[in-house]
Amino acid sequence: MAETTHSEPLLRGMRPEAARRRIASFGKRFSEAHLHFARHAAFPLAVTPDLLYRLWGNFQQDINRKRLKIPWIAVADLLLSDLCEEVGHELYEMDVTVRATLLQDLKADRNFGDKRIRELSEFLLVYVKKQLDNSYSDFAITQRWLALAYTHSQEAARELAQALYESLRQNDKAEQMRLASLIETFAEPLAGFTPLLTYARGIGYWVCGDKEGAVTQFNKMGGREVQGVALPIPEAVRDQVDTQVCPKCGNVTRASAKFCDECGTPLSVQAESVIDELKRHITPLSVQAESVIDELKRHIQQQDAIIAGLKEQTQQLGESLNAERRASAAAARASAAERRADAAEARASAAEQRADHLQREINRLRSGQ
Repeated sequence: MAETTHSEPLLRGMRPEAARRRIASFGKRFSEAHLHFARHAAFPLAVTPDLLYRLWGNFQQDINRKRLKIPWIAVADLLLSDLCEEVGHELYEMDVTVRATLLQDLKADRNFGDKRIRELSEFLLVYVKKQLDNSYSDFAITQRWLALAYTHSQEAARELAQALYESLRQNDKAEQMRLASLIETFAEPLAGFTPLLTYARGIGYWVCGDKEGAVTQFNKMGGREVQGVALPIPEAVRDQVDTQVCPKCGNVTRASAKFCDECGTPLSVQAESVIDELKRHITPLSVQAESVIDELKRHIQQQDAIIAGLKEQTQQLGESLNAERRASAAAARASAAERRADAAEARASAAEQRADHLQREINRLRSGQ
């Protein structure tokens, strides 16, 4: 029987010396290249043949671009070795101590180090994004949280705290235990979020029925929120926890309080549920009000359309009046021009008559001579 250790309540694995012997046996049986591959494969929490083949294809060099010469058969050799255990259909996991030891070796190797951890995180984010686009599976979500923990720890802490909070609201003990164990697994990259790690341990103790252990952890938390997400203490043990801190205003109040004395923010899942119930009653009224507002908006839009039509007609009438005015002015000018022409014609006729008269006088005078 494999030796096990219980240094943490949520994570159980073989003893470190047993894990070292198992890893050394794997390296001796195969090659140094196989060991390099196993250390890379230890980064995901669980692996599938597809994920391992993609790891093999993407990480054939160290950070100095030196080829590792990992053979393709290393994928099958690793899955069939005692470093991996099949936990589902084409789904494999490593013992937590074996996985932690392999990751320590990867980070300690100057040819890989933290840079390779970041590269693995980015690779895993891209890989799980494709899976999440196709199906929203727990496997892909968990792998995403792992990658975020190393590259975007604040986002990972917020999402994990929110998921744990929702599991408490739904009273889902199995999900609470799963999330508490996951957060414990991410203890190293989430080391800057002590309240979340301590809270997860407390939830783990509580789900297992160890109220004393849970109270001890909850009293160590200090803060009661992570990245804006409240970390409520379960009702069953709240009276045994000294104080709680309002996530909104930071006011320290008694542990049994359901609402903040300072700003009224709900401090328990039950209080939040009461507010949600009130919101559900208010929502229909809001919907009706929105319906009335939408109807008024439609009437206003119709009135705007009518006004716009009237403005257009007025503009057209104005243009017609202007055209008529211009036509009348043109007719008046034409009439004036006609009158001037008639006057000119009359003057020309008079001048012609005078010319005829003068000609007759000249002819008469010539005849008299």
